[in-house]
Amino acid sequence: MDRFVITRRDRLVGEPGVVVIDLSPDPEHLGTVRIGREEWHAETPDRGHLPAGTSVEVVRIEGTRAVVRSTR
Repeated sequence: MDRFVITRRDRLVGEPGVVVIDLSPDPEHLGTVRIGREEWHAETPDRGHLPAGTSVEVVRIEGTRAVVRSTR
């Protein structure tokens, strides 16, 4: 029987969040998003800029950072 294990990270995909520290195109300066009660370092799929206060959705988790897209 095949079993799939859903991890906490998998559960975050599709979850809404908000940018709390600007996401920057500069890979040396990761931004931060709040997803539920947790804060994650984050970036966009195209490494674009998103200002603090922007509503986002989690696209995927890569290691210890969330990849998010704007929902505006």
